[in-house]
Amino acid sequence: MRTPIRIFAGCPSDVNVERDALRGVIEELNKIVARDRGYVLELVTWEDVPPSGGRPEAVILDHVGDFDIFIGIMGRRFGSATGKCEAGTEEEYYTAYSRFMISGKPKIMFYFSQQPAPPPRTEDEVEQLWRVLRFRRSIEKRGLIREFSSPREFTDTVRQDLTTTLSEWKSPGAGEPPHAPASLKGRFWDVWRDAALPDRVPGESVEISIYKKAKLSVHFLTISGRSIYNTDVETVLTTKSAEFKMKLLLFDWNSPHFTAKMKDERRLTATEIGMARQRARDIARSFVALADGLDLQLHIKLYSEYPVWRTLIVDASKAYAGYYLPGKRGYEGPMAVFDASDETGLYLPLNQHFDRLWDASGAPLRAGDSRFEIA
Repeated sequence: MRTPIRIFAGCPSDVNVERDALRGVIEELNKIVARDRGYVLELVTWEDVPPSGGRPEAVILDHVGDFDIFIGIMGRRFGSATGKCEAGTEEEYYTAYSRFMISGKPKIMFYFSQQPAPPPRTEDEVEQLWRVLRFRRSIEKRGLIREFSSPREFTDTVRQDLTTTLSEWKSPGAGEPPHAPASLKGRFWDVWRDAALPDRVPGESVEISIYKKAKLSVHFLTISGRSIYNTDVETVLTTKSAEFKMKLLLFDWNSPHFTAKMKDERRLTATEIGMARQRARDIARSFVALADGLDLQLHIKLYSEYPVWRTLIVDASKAYAGYYLPGKRGYEGPMAVFDASDETGLYLPLNQHFDRLWDASGAPLRAGDSRFEIA
C-alpha cells in the first residue's frame, strides 16, 4: 500500500492553465517516480471542495484539512479579500506557513509568472499587480519562490521540484511529535507565555520582560488583554526616558470581525463578547490616560482586519511573532523571535505588516475620542 502525500494548490483565476498543468504533472509522477518510492501524490484545490455555508475561505481550508505540500501560483492577479486576508491565496499561504512554524510541515513551494503581458489598463489591474508584487516582496527573502516565463516552463520546473522532493521525502514516524524547523530552534516556543527569554524573572509575563529590556522603542500588534496593560506594565513604562517611543495596534472593538474572533476563542454568548469589547476599550483608555499623565511618546491605533499575527517589535532589532490559533488566546499560541539580520528573512515582512496596518488605521486615539464608544 502506497503512502499518500497530500498537495494543496492555491492560485488566483488568471493562472488556471498552470493549475491544470500541475494536475498533469502529478498524474505523470504517480505513474513512475512516486509509485517506485511507495508514495501516491494527491492534489486538492478549491475546485474539489463541495459547496457549504460559511466564510468561503474557511470552508475551503476546513475541507482540505492537513496537507504535506503547499504549491502557490501567482500571475498578475492577487484575488479578493477573504475576511482574514486580502486574498484567498494569501490566506492559504499564511495558513501553510503558520503550520510550518509549528510542526516543520508542509513543504512550501511558490511560483510567480514572468510571462510577457500588456501593461495594466484599469485601476483594478494596477491594484491587483501591485498587491502581487507587495506579497512577493514579503515572502521572497525566505527563499520560497520560483519564476516561470511560460506554461511549459512552469510544467518543467514544478515537475523537477516535485521529483526532487519525492527523492528526499521521509514519512514521519508513527507518533512522532511535531518539531520546529532547524532555523527556528532555540528561538521557537509552542506557547507564547512559556517563552524562555534571557533574564526573564519566574512568573513575569513575556511582555513585561520585553518592555524592561527595550531601550528605544516597542511596536505591538495584538488583541488587548491583562498582559498588555496592568500595574506592572505601568510601572515599567514610567521608568522609560522621554525619547522612548511606543506604538500599540489594538483590535478595534467595533471591527466587523470582532464577534467572529471572539467566537474563535470560544466566547460564544453575547454577554461574553460584550465583556471582551468593554475590556478592550478600557485597556485602550488606560494607555491613553498613562500617556497623557507621563507625557510618554505612546501612540495607540485601532486595526480592523481579522487578527492572524501577534507581533512585538523591539528596538528595531528583534521581532517576536505569535500566531492566533483557533480556539486559543494570543498567549496560548506559538511564539518565535527573529533578529533583523538572521537568515530566515522574517523580521522585515513582520515590520512591513505592522507598518501597513499602522498607516491604514487612522489617527491615534485621544482622551474623549468618539471611537471609545461601543457600537
